[in-house]
Amino acid sequence: MQAGYAGVSVLNLCRKQGTLDATFYKGQTKYAALEVSDVKKLRQLEEENRRLKQMAAEQALDIQKSGGTDSPIGDMTPMEVIHSHQNQGQRS
Repeated sequence: MQAGYAGVSVLNLCRKQGTLDATFYKGQTKYAALEVSDVKKLRQLEEENRRLKQMAAEQALDIQKSGGTDSPIGDMTPMEVIHSHQNQGQRS
């Protein structure tokens, strides 16, 4: 996206990239103060966070499936199970 600062208009740059200009400006505000290495680290952390959330949701679903109707989580969705476990951790 450095070409956006090299005299190419944002509109033309976005057309070449196949993105909206709003995407350009959103990225600019999010990453403007960061160095390239910081952006790479941020993206890695965001990906790891996404992966861990997915794992937690899958675990909660497995717990829900194995618990049957007598399970204390009953008819809770996987996300409700995760939130209930998070809330219990905050009380300790």
